[in-house]
Amino acid sequence: MTGTRPEENAPSVPAGNAASACGADAHAPGHRVTLDCPVACIGVETISDLVRALTDSAARLGLGSPPTHVCHRVKMACSLSCVPLPLRVVHSLEKYQPDVRTVADLMACLRTGAFQEIPRIGDESVKRTKEVLRAAGFSPPTIPT
Repeated sequence: MTGTRPEENAPSVPAGNAASACGADAHAPGHRVTLDCPVACIGVETISDLVRALTDSAARLGLGSPPTHVCHRVKMACSLSCVPLPLRVVHSLEKYQPDVRTVADLMACLRTGAFQEIPRIGDESVKRTKEVLRAAGFSPPTIPT
């Protein structure tokens, strides 16, 4: 024991051996987690668990609120906050079309032609919105004329 910090004295973690990496009793509830502990010591088993733990911690520290979307793929039922729409579009939708809350709602708004009638939504906003939807894996409808 040459180090002064507990992390310096923790055993190294063999790959794939989380159960025994910190010793048999080290994984008891409330054990001291060190920098050498396997990720399993903080209760993380999947990437989704890690994202949730980080965003919850950030919210507790006042660094922002946790996202509403943590699944791997954006779906039609997902909130518009799950796709990186231009701010002009987000603000215009909130003000003039507050019922458009999901990707499905936005696709319907595009399909009916109501989208381009929203104040402050011009050709560039339409183009960028469709690009965002395509990047998320959707096929935006053509805008009626």
